Amino acid sequence: MKLNLYLIHSLGSNCIDDGYQPIKNKLKDKFNVIYSNINWKNSSITEWSKQFTQHYLSTKAIKNIIVGFSYGAMTAINATTNLSPNELILCSLSPFFSEYLNKLPKTWIRSESKKRLYGFKNCSIEKIAKSIIDKKINIHLMVGEKELKIWPSMKSATFEFNKILKPKDFIIVSKARHRLEENYQNELIKLLQHL
Repeated sequence: MKLNLYLIHSLGSNCIDDGYQPIKNKLKDKFNVIYSNINWKNSSITEWSKQFTQHYLSTKAIKNIIVGFSYGAMTAINATTNLSPNELILCSLSPFFSEYLNKLPKTWIRSESKKRLYGFKNCSIEKIAKSIIDKKINIHLMVGEKELKIWPSMKSATFEFNKILKPKDFIIVSKARHRLEENYQNELIKLLQHL
C-alpha cells in the first residue's frame, strides 16, 4: 500500500505553480500524491488549518506524510496539533508565529491583513511544538541558503525553529531562494525517497 503524500502550497499560488509537479511526477510510484490547495483569500491560519485538517481526515491512509512550503508549512504544523502524520516536512517555514512578529521587518507586517495578523498573534510555535513532539512525529526542516542570507529575521527564526522542534533533519538547500526551484525540489525528492 502506498503512503499518502500531502503537498500544501504557499500563499498566492497552487501546488502546480509552487513547483510540486516535478515532485509528483518523480514520486508517483512510491506515494499517493495529494495536492492540498488552500484558499488563502480573506482568511487566517486558523481557517487554513481547518481546511487542511478536513481534507486530510477525509483522505488519510495508514501512513501519511505532510509537506508544506512557507505559509503551507505554517498550515501543516498548526494542523498537526490535531493530526498524527508519520512525517512532517516543513519547507521554508514562514516566521509569522506570535513569538517572532515583533522581530519581523515592518514591511512584512504591513503587507498582512488584520485578520491574518490576528491569527498569527494567536499562533505560538512553542505551544505547537509541545503539542506535537509528544506524538513522536518525525519532523524535517528545510530552508534555502539564499533566503537565510537575504532575510536575517528568517535566519534567526529558522535556527530557533530548529532548537524548538528538534527535527530529525535540518537541511539548508544550497543556493536556493524562497521558492521550490529545481535544486530545492531535488533535495526534497531525495529526502522523500529515503522515508
